[in-house]
Amino acid sequence: MYPKSKRKLNFTKKNVGGPPSNIFLLTHKCGNNYVFDVFRRSNKKLIQFQTDELKGQMPGPYIGKDLKPLDGFENIRCRNFTSLSIEKLLRSVDLRETQFFLFVRHPASLFRSAVSYHMRGSEQWAISNSYSYLNHRTLTQALNEANDLETRLMITMTHFGILWRLTDNWLNCYHYLTMIGANLTVIKTEDVFAEGDDDYFQSISQKMSHNGFSISSDQLKAASPKYMEKLPSHSTGEFNKDPLFGYADKSLEMYNRYFLQCQKFFYPD
Repeated sequence: MYPKSKRKLNFTKKNVGGPPSNIFLLTHKCGNNYVFDVFRRSNKKLIQFQTDELKGQMPGPYIGKDLKPLDGFENIRCRNFTSLSIEKLLRSVDLRETQFFLFVRHPASLFRSAVSYHMRGSEQWAISNSYSYLNHRTLTQALNEANDLETRLMITMTHFGILWRLTDNWLNCYHYLTMIGANLTVIKTEDVFAEGDDDYFQSISQKMSHNGFSISSDQLKAASPKYMEKLPSHSTGEFNKDPLFGYADKSLEMYNRYFLQCQKFFYPD
């Protein structure tokens, strides 16, 4: 489905010092809580890291440059990782026996979901950290003081897309992992949240289950909004709308200029 890098290098012999793992590459408003909920519900161990690039803004623990080798099979929740953060993690896992799961979302839906979510003031960093581009206001304050959805979309595109480069990270991580020959599966959150059927969740569970670790498709489905009577508290429900709902004029022009390339790569149709 996704175009492969033309040059594929094999570095696996250099990465055999750690254990086999499942590595979940997650982004704010893009599968982050889903993976956490899967492991919470199934009572399975999950360790987590935040990218160093957001140190002091998003909560840790951070990946750090002095990461110690991991013991035994690990499931690792990696939040907002850059390719540099992946490189740091590779020092501690066996690349040959590790499965990577890169979660992506239609970028337009991500930015709109960020609007709805952060207007609530649900996260401490978003109501505490001020930014110069927001006239020294916090993200939550700026969103609530904006006059319309279009302005709010431009704020979240600026913050999460341009300042934090979250959607660019999807592309960079994808290209880096395919270049080094990693076992990579791209997961669209739309499939996890609304469109995936039994066969879909079964295929994901089979890839996650290896080297003595196992997880069932039922455990993956249990954390999906599709199989819940009501949405979890952290969900905005924006995934149920057309991805470009609410975009017009200036916000659509900004989206097409900076994020359409990423959309076309992961969502070519």
